Amino acid sequence: MLSVESEQEQASIFRRSHNLTIFHCFHIKKREAKRKAQSYILIIPIPIPRVTHPPNTQTTQIYNFMTSSNSGCPIINMESIKTFLSQFIDENGNLTPLYRQEGSEAPPADSMYAAALTYTLMFTFAVYILEANLDDMQYAAYKVKEFPKRVKEVVLKVDAAGGAKRRQSVEKKEGEDEKEEEEEKSGPLLPRLEKTFESSQAYGVDKLRFQMLTQLFGLLEGVVFMLCGFMPYVWDLSSGIYNGGEIGTSLVFIGITTVISTVMELPFELYSTFQIEKKHGFNKMTIGLFFTDKVKSLFLTTIIGGPFLALMLKIIEYGGDQFYIYLWVFMFLFSVLMMTLVPTVIMPMFNKYEPLKDCDLRDRTFKLAESISYPLTKLFVMDGSKRSSHSNAFMFGFGSNKRVVLFDTLMNQASDDEILAILG
Repeated sequence: MLSVESEQEQASIFRRSHNLTIFHCFHIKKREAKRKAQSYILIIPIPIPRVTHPPNTQTTQIYNFMTSSNSGCPIINMESIKTFLSQFIDENGNLTPLYRQEGSEAPPADSMYAAALTYTLMFTFAVYILEANLDDMQYAAYKVKEFPKRVKEVVLKVDAAGGAKRRQSVEKKEGEDEKEEEEEKSGPLLPRLEKTFESSQAYGVDKLRFQMLTQLFGLLEGVVFMLCGFMPYVWDLSSGIYNGGEIGTSLVFIGITTVISTVMELPFELYSTFQIEKKHGFNKMTIGLFFTDKVKSLFLTTIIGGPFLALMLKIIEYGGDQFYIYLWVFMFLFSVLMMTLVPTVIMPMFNKYEPLKDCDLRDRTFKLAESISYPLTKLFVMDGSKRSSHSNAFMFGFGSNKRVVLFDTLMNQASDDEILAILG
């Protein structure tokens, strides 16, 4: 907002700001004895062609046209703001969505549902503020660049105690290359940890910044959807596309919202994968593999989620007053089924799993499982390196059929003792 005192200055500003469009949003005349009449204008940056006309001629005419209330230029005033906001207020003075389904009425003023949208928004903002506060504390921790002193003291003791053992391990190697490699692996631990700590802190800062931006976007998206009545609108749209019953309408509704959420999240996932992960040397995924995974995920969501939703709605429809009991049984059986299908059918669609060949690590892993009475039946290695250089290991299975999966990146980055420590 700036103040100009004459038409010449107005025209001069308009000429100099060739890359700005000036909207005269309100005009205030201050008729005081020792003050000149002033105009207050709001400058909004919008690219337009350069204006080279001299002041007091065509430039002044254009400026006067744009600042005239008869020119169609949007005039921002309290009345227009009140008119806009009144669309979100019902007759009882409570917040209400912009889109209202046909036949819907505002609940009575004394009803607990009268201010439901208001309370929902308040709770949404409260949760966001709490999470943002936690993120701020985590961000401050990530900004620390000094290696923790207490950890440093412990690591120095470990390095001092293991010095002789490292020298013996290096001397056992025959070739010079083998000696250098062994010396690098078994060298002092502190320099490696300090380097890892520095890179980990930088990675955490970038990840958290992006997470905070994503959460802010999610908040704005949720608030806009609630105020605009997006979900009721999509439901009515779905019933217009398929009006053959509640189950069919629900499937169309889930399909539309799934596509919309996928499209909305896509830019964030692309940036996270191909910018942040790539910057820190973790991403190994190609664009083709990224979208292939997306298509597979949508396909599985359709062929599994569709029938699941239809059966669930049927159970609710025919279950009567005790529908929740039947629904619980159905959910339990479905969970057991998925625990069987996910590792044997779904996961192999995304990654390759190979049994770990006979080696010392395999024998020691089975002995570890036996010592803790863990019914381990199979040990796999997964090709996680085709997507990321992150290392991981996980366990899955049901009953007496338990399995362990090691990422190939973990096999390459950690020793057998470290892997066993992770599994234990």
